[in-house]
Amino acid sequence: ATLAMLADLGLVVAFAVGLALLVAVVAHAIEADQSLFSPGADRDGSRGLPPWVGVALLAATFLGAAAAWWFRRSTLPCMPVRGSALRATGVALACGMAMLALSLLAIPLRSGLDAAFEPSNEAGLRVLAAHPVALVLLVVLVAPLVEELVFRHMLLRRFVGAGRPWLGLILTSLLFGFIHETSIGDRDPATYLLMLGLYIAMGAALGLAYIVTGRYWVAVAGHALNNGIGVIGLLAA
Repeated sequence: ATLAMLADLGLVVAFAVGLALLVAVVAHAIEADQSLFSPGADRDGSRGLPPWVGVALLAATFLGAAAAWWFRRSTLPCMPVRGSALRATGVALACGMAMLALSLLAIPLRSGLDAAFEPSNEAGLRVLAAHPVALVLLVVLVAPLVEELVFRHMLLRRFVGAGRPWLGLILTSLLFGFIHETSIGDRDPATYLLMLGLYIAMGAALGLAYIVTGRYWVAVAGHALNNGIGVIGLLAA
C-alpha cells in the first residue's frame, strides 16, 4: 500500500509540475507585455505575476490530480460504502464543524506567540479577496475537490483496501499538513508547529470522515464547509 501510495503521489506531482512548467513558459513568453501584470508592477515583473497565473497554476494541480486518477483508477481497491446517505451528510457536517472548531481553539494560543499567527497561504487569500468569485471557486470548490481526490480518495483508499486504515490516516494527515505548511518563512518555530499541527488535525478529521462513510463527497463537503466559513469571514473583514 505504501509503494502504491508513493506511485500515486508521484504521478500527481509529475503531472502537476509538468503543467505548471508549461504555465511558467507561457507567462515568461508574454512577460514583456506590461498590461498583463498587476497594476503598478515593474516592467520586469519583479512585483509578481498577474492573478491569472496563480489561477492557472492551481488549475495545473487540479488537472494533475485528475490525470493521475484517470491513469490509476483501475488499480485502486474498492472502497466499502458504510451507512445511509443521511448519516453521511451528518458526518460531513460534523467534519466541517470539527475543522472549524480546531481553528477556533488555536486562536487563544496566539497570545503567547511573538510572530504573526497566520497560515502560510494567508497572504495569497488576502490578494484573492479582491476577486470574490475567484476566491469562492478556488477555495470552496476546486481546493476541496482536488485535495480530497488525492489525499483521501486515492492515497488513503490504498491503505483502507490493504486493511491498514490507521496507518493510512496517519501518513495522509501528515502529508496534508506538510503540503499546507511547507516552510517556516519569517514565523517563529512555535507558530509554524502550531499551524502544522492544526492542518494535520484537519487532515485527520477529513480522513476519519472518509473512512467511516467510504464516500468521497463526504470529505469534499466537510472540507468545503470549513473553507466556505473561512471565506465568509475573510470577505466580511
